[in-house]
Amino acid sequence: MKQVILLCLTAVLVAFCAAGAHAQVTIDTAFTLAGQIRPSDYPQWPDSVGAEKVLSGFDINKNGKKEFVVLADPAWAQALPNVYRPYLFWFEANGDNTYKLLWSTQIPGKNAGDYSYPDFTVADIDKDGNMEITVVVPRWRTDAEDALLYIYEFDNGAFPTDPTISSDLSLRKGMQYRATHVQVDDVDNDGENEVVVTSRADDYGGAGAGRTLMVHHFFGGDINPGTFGYFEREFIDSSAVLKGGSVYEFGIVDFDKDGKKEIWVSTWDLLSLAIYEATAKDTYVLQADINQARPANDVGIRKSMRWYDADKDGKLEYYCAGITDASNPGNLYMIPSTNDVSTLTTASFVTLTPDLEQIDTWTYEGADIGDVNGDGRMDYIVAGAGIRREIFWYQYKGSGSPADSSNYRMSDMYKDISPTTEHFNLKTLNIGNDIDGDGKKEVFLCNLSPKNGTNDAAIIILESKRISTSVDRVNGILPEGFSLNQNYPNPFNPMTEIGFAIPASGFVSLRVFDMVGREIVTLVNRELSAGAYKASFDASGLPSGTYFYTLKAGTFVETKKMLLLK
Repeated sequence: MKQVILLCLTAVLVAFCAAGAHAQVTIDTAFTLAGQIRPSDYPQWPDSVGAEKVLSGFDINKNGKKEFVVLADPAWAQALPNVYRPYLFWFEANGDNTYKLLWSTQIPGKNAGDYSYPDFTVADIDKDGNMEITVVVPRWRTDAEDALLYIYEFDNGAFPTDPTISSDLSLRKGMQYRATHVQVDDVDNDGENEVVVTSRADDYGGAGAGRTLMVHHFFGGDINPGTFGYFEREFIDSSAVLKGGSVYEFGIVDFDKDGKKEIWVSTWDLLSLAIYEATAKDTYVLQADINQARPANDVGIRKSMRWYDADKDGKLEYYCAGITDASNPGNLYMIPSTNDVSTLTTASFVTLTPDLEQIDTWTYEGADIGDVNGDGRMDYIVAGAGIRREIFWYQYKGSGSPADSSNYRMSDMYKDISPTTEHFNLKTLNIGNDIDGDGKKEVFLCNLSPKNGTNDAAIIILESKRISTSVDRVNGILPEGFSLNQNYPNPFNPMTEIGFAIPASGFVSLRVFDMVGREIVTLVNRELSAGAYKASFDASGLPSGTYFYTLKAGTFVETKKMLLLK
């Protein structure tokens, strides 16, 4: 495949030529096309199988190189393989904009039923210092012996080909449970991690009528084939709260900052949302049941719920991209910050996009949030599935109420305007925090439908042109208390790293100030899970002098100074 990059005043135009097809792509000038991952380049990756999801920023093997993990889903392939269980691919940055495949496997199971929309996460469930990839796969009624959750633990320097352990999470044999989302977190703050799973349809409350939230913890110590550990259920809800439509996504966050985390579950039912709060150990209480906030438009949410402190006031805002269909385009919604999640109602939803630039007649899909271009302001980027194949870029302008649509700018980060439509389907994306170590953040775009027999990319990697700050977790370190390290190097010019550690999940801010107390930049301003972190600070645009940085996490506050010498 040949690539030609033409610079224009407002965008970069890229031409892709493969197997007679011609695609024309425009990319915002703040970004470049940094790489593509094509199934045709890897014998382990079946032809026409696309990428369902990417997670990035790990150092699982602790060699100092960052990695990303891909879940590939054959259910969308043009030429369906005989066994269409999903695949896992683990890549490591091998230099500037180059990546090496370290490991791959296919999830075991039978070829029956609807296996679309699997999910995975990467976390250290048993807190032994070894990371696990946890996958949930929709289980159909005919799969009486199949599990729905599979765990691959990195141990002795490698991932296994076969799952380390698997589980049906105590569901009855042959029960349909079409799992669509999984996360790992210490939700109830009891010192052990929980595995939280939801389904888009199941037989728990009747044939295909259920949508069920389950919370489990691993009982029995270390996750390895030699133990007799199992998943013990803490909570389950398959009540009418989650009926009415498919459940594709949930999130775990302490939105109202009361020290108690919530599980936010979205239902595709005219924009519905249920919020469960962990009020005590193994105790989860429904605090808000928001039903049909958009009664005239069947809005759903799929892989787009995110939380961020856009206006830097120490409180979180909620963002989501609503999906509808070709005749009723989705919208961007948000919920302003609150001191009590139980007060949230249908009226809490704010619709942002009608007052912004008119979008195309196709829908939104998955999204991610962060400061992707390094300007210190929030960016919410959304995959626009459908014929236009766009990535929409919503930028908070940096001041004013986040609930006011005039305080945002909307543009296209990426747009494919090729005449062919059948071989690109951009449904999810991921913001990478400088995976290859060049100081620039990436955006990973997942193409679910690369065309059979071509060099189509399953992963398209965009990269910001601006060197920016980033924060990355140092995997395998489990701190016992809060700490803020001295930046290194110090003195520095112009780059330095600031290390810190938090013993429990929570909202963290790390800010840099000048000698008179003016804020220079916010390095961190979001929820982080327990662990050790390193934040990069680029002082290229600052004069020499003394600067201060302050870490706030819960009741912990500490300030240190650093010296910039040019």
